[in-house]
Amino acid sequence: MILSTLILATQASIAPQPQGSTKATFEITHQPVDCVVADRHPRIEARIPSGVDVAAARIFFKGASQEWYSTAMKAEGATFIGVLPAPKRSLKEFHYYIEATSRTLETSRTADRATRVVTTAGDCRGIVAASAAGAASILVQGPAGAAAAPAGFAPAGLVAAGGGLSATTVAIGAAVVGGGAIAATQISGGGMTDYAGPVSGDMTLDFGGCVRVERITVTLVISLDGKGGGESSSEGGQNRVLSSTCGGGPQAGAVEAGGFPVGSVVQSGSKVSYSASETVASGDGHVDFSGTLSGSTITGTFVFTRRITLGNPPAVGVLNVPVVLNAR
Repeated sequence: MILSTLILATQASIAPQPQGSTKATFEITHQPVDCVVADRHPRIEARIPSGVDVAAARIFFKGASQEWYSTAMKAEGATFIGVLPAPKRSLKEFHYYIEATSRTLETSRTADRATRVVTTAGDCRGIVAASAAGAASILVQGPAGAAAAPAGFAPAGLVAAGGGLSATTVAIGAAVVGGGAIAATQISGGGMTDYAGPVSGDMTLDFGGCVRVERITVTLVISLDGKGGGESSSEGGQNRVLSSTCGGGPQAGAVEAGGFPVGSVVQSGSKVSYSASETVASGDGHVDFSGTLSGSTITGTFVFTRRITLGNPPAVGVLNVPVVLNAR
């Protein structure tokens, strides 16, 4: 799940190859991440030349043990995005690298990187830090016989894997603050169908003596397992301040990563729904979604209520919009 950072401102084997053993026929562009905050899911980004027909891109990582795990990266425009499990506070650092393979079987990878794990975002000041992502489910693959959850990473919401995979596969559910989300489309060897569509509208936040208007634009993704359940996630969230009569806080033109709470989905016949809430130091948010599945489309109503408690009185805003989600 995600609450906009504007809320905070009112005022095969996955063993790594030895360095240099893989001939790079194209170059992955990646700003190495030096620091991540514990208990949040690091969002890792990379770019691959537009002329490369990418078959797969993955992040390989290891924590408190020597086993390397990996998770897939997903293309969002020209950028590939991957989300890792949340490192625990007890984990002081982890290692990662990115590897991509083209459809002509050319491979490239970045150098191994050691990344610090800290307790607060302030501890990352002055160095490159990963943003935190809201993850409904992250598909993680590890070597055969290894523990399901990578050592040093939180196993919250762990779902047991099944199917004839050569390596252990798990899905990790979470609810954290940040921007962006990646949803697994394959869990436990079975298929999940993703339905995605835009959620867009204007939210007015009334602080009593002043008003701020924000335009929220997020892609909602609902993944159904065909058995009455599923998960929601959000992608590419953005909040833009359209106007503000408040002296402090973000002003007109300010743009931040944004989104909304995500969680478990319930399907009963053609009816699809979910409710989710999140509380952070500056306030809270709540979502109610109710829709109907017909063919390859879910049509419904999305209601997002946000409350900022730093002001006096608190500010409350409501976004109530129709949405259409199409299978992809």
